Amino acid sequence: ERYPLARLLDAADAVGREEAAPRQRDWLRDTHDGVRYWAAVGLHARTKLGDADRAALRAALRDASPTVRIEAAAALAQHGEASAALPVLAAALRDPSREAVLHAARALELLGPAARPAFDDMRAALATARVAEKAGEPMAMFVRFSLEAALPK
Repeated sequence: ERYPLARLLDAADAVGREEAAPRQRDWLRDTHDGVRYWAAVGLHARTKLGDADRAALRAALRDASPTVRIEAAAALAQHGEASAALPVLAAALRDPSREAVLHAARALELLGPAARPAFDDMRAALATARVAEKAGEPMAMFVRFSLEAALPK
């Protein structure tokens, strides 16, 4: 019940399948955050988003799960909607979960110049990561790697 393997596998297997978009939009409303995450990954992987895809991803920007919000924001930003997505990614840089911070940092890194409006938030997260890394927090190093690669020298 806590780990719906069949639904998770279906959602993950649909990534990269253009015909799966209607199911992925439905999965973005699934009760399990893992299914919603794979739905967002699948829409993110599409070469082009339709209006219904964009609407579903915009709704997912308010998901209870940080990883779903981050993946939905990354998808929208990659497909030309950075103004809606960047505030979500910037907020995720302050999430208490280091995994969520890393996911957001990597998403921002992959956006390249489109992430420019979030540079101040990224610099603040980088400073936090450097302190955490010196304190021995292992995930902080990876956050630092992504943010250093994303920010101009």
